[in-house]
Amino acid sequence: MRALPRILGTCGACATATDAVLITETLLLLGLDPRRGVLVTHRRGVAMQSLAAAALLADLIVLDRLRPAGRDDLVAESAMPAAHVLLTEALQRLGTRSLTPAQALLRVGQGIHRLPQRVLDGLARRDLLHRIPNVRGFPALGVRYPLRSVQARQDAEQVARSAAGAPTAVRSLALLQLLDTAGLLTAFLDAGLHERATRALLGIESADAQNPGLLALARLRRALLD
Repeated sequence: MRALPRILGTCGACATATDAVLITETLLLLGLDPRRGVLVTHRRGVAMQSLAAAALLADLIVLDRLRPAGRDDLVAESAMPAAHVLLTEALQRLGTRSLTPAQALLRVGQGIHRLPQRVLDGLARRDLLHRIPNVRGFPALGVRYPLRSVQARQDAEQVARSAAGAPTAVRSLALLQLLDTAGLLTAFLDAGLHERATRALLGIESADAQNPGLLALARLRRALLD
């Protein structure tokens, strides 16, 4: 089976090798039923379109392209394209004016149609997932994405465990928050790691104002909890 490749090159905004894969991609790999090839959440009322939009915002926060503004808002750095087409589209939807986190979620969620499917299509093009129409020859009637690369799923699960084991980086906290929103934390973490992750997420609300990434994530978290 093929391992999950890096899709973002090394750059000043992508500080470590763990930044190579989008949070959005890791989240959807973990939210995928490997056999049925459909996305699932364990929390009622959570829409995958909105969750994927939140994940794109988290990716932009980690890359320092979405920052705190004013007392409660966020503002995107949209002058230059991002290293991934979906991030660039998200920046275009956000524009240059400050928005509340709820407004930012709405713009990306409503502005990028079929967002989860587009992420999964990208993973399928890299041979990590199969892409199977529900009705052969008629993909417009729906598509399933059964897991093709077991290694890719295992890598994503390890990312989640590593994030819970050292929940201090903005990227780690962002992934844990999204998994918690989807009700997926307990699916991949043992009791000790789950407790550690939960404590870390509660601590986001007291984010240091001197750390813009944590502050932006705290604002996004409030919108997800509303």
